[in-house]
Order: sequence, then structure tokens, then C-alpha cells
Amino acid sequence: MLAEKGHVVARNGRTAMLGLPRHLLGLEAATTVFEAALLGVSSGADVPRPVADLTGQADADLPAGTLLLAQGHHHTITNVSARMTPPAGLNDEAPIPYYLVSGRKLKRDVRAGQPILCGDVDLDTQCELYLLRKAQDAVTGW
Repeated sequence: MLAEKGHVVARNGRTAMLGLPRHLLGLEAATTVFEAALLGVSSGADVPRPVADLTGQADADLPAGTLLLAQGHHHTITNVSARMTPPAGLNDEAPIPYYLVSGRKLKRDVRAGQPILCGDVDLDTQCELYLLRKAQDAVTGW
């Protein structure tokens, strides 16, 4: 699978180099299924607790009305980069999780170098990803 995605893989196919840690995201689902199906064990923690959020930061001044859209193989958003930040519950002053911003428009200007906050974005509060995050926040007590 990794060779098909263009990763550097050893000739024997047993080892691959992952140059970008986010590429591990594509492996989680497969390894979870394999562990459950082949070993009969869970790959998760007994009591999972988020330790970081992947959030968006403006790399250039972004005016209100800007459509932020993740595109391409690397899910890049023009003039936005990702940052690992301490986890926080969704609220207007919290940095927005990166994938919640995709496909949404800014409600207010965001200056270069600033985190994009939940209150900056016209969020779709009925989308499945938002609802899952709110459920996670409720479990963690945020």
C-alpha cells in the first residue's frame, strides 16, 4: 500500500520510510482492523484521551469571506498551515481543528501568523465531523 502511494519502500517490501508523520494517518485504519481481526485485540487505549489537536494557522492575511478548502494529496489549504496545539474543546476562542475548517468560509479577518479560531469560521454544526468532535469534547469534559 505504501509503495502504491509513492513512499520509499525496501526491495523486500518489509520496510518503508515515512517522510511526513501525517502519512501514519492512512495506516491507522488498516492496523486497527488487522489487530482486531487477526489478533482479537484492540489497538486503542482503555480510556483514550486526546493529547494534541492539529489546528490551522494563517500564513498570510486572510480576509473575511475566504473559502478554506483542503485540496490534493496532502490536504493543503492555501495560505494555511497546520500546528500541533494543546487540545481544547470547541468554543469561539479555541483554535479550530484543521479538518473542521475545510470547505468553510471565514466570518472575520485572520492576520498572518495567527491561529484560526472556531469563532473565525462559519462552522457547519450539523456535519458528522463536528458532531463527533462535540461528543469527544463531552467525554473529555471540555
